[in-house]
Amino acid sequence: MRAEVQALREQSSAPVESRAYALHGAEPSNLAPEDRKSERWNIYLPKWLTQAVEAEAAAVGRSPSQVLQAVVKAWAERHHQGAGEGS
Repeated sequence: MRAEVQALREQSSAPVESRAYALHGAEPSNLAPEDRKSERWNIYLPKWLTQAVEAEAAAVGRSPSQVLQAVVKAWAERHHQGAGEGS
């Protein structure tokens, strides 16, 4: 892994992957590969919220992004289930 990271750092630009990318530990999905691709969002959060996310991430041994992904995924699953029930 270290060699791969070093090789990427030495390239003028990182190669484009044609396959879907998921963070380590991400659960398999039934979504189409195009829908599983990650997108980078630049969001602004209050400092107290970023500190809370960082603290939770440290406590569970994950990255802040992984913690936020889990929270948003749970919200989306609840929202999606409720959408068919008139919520």
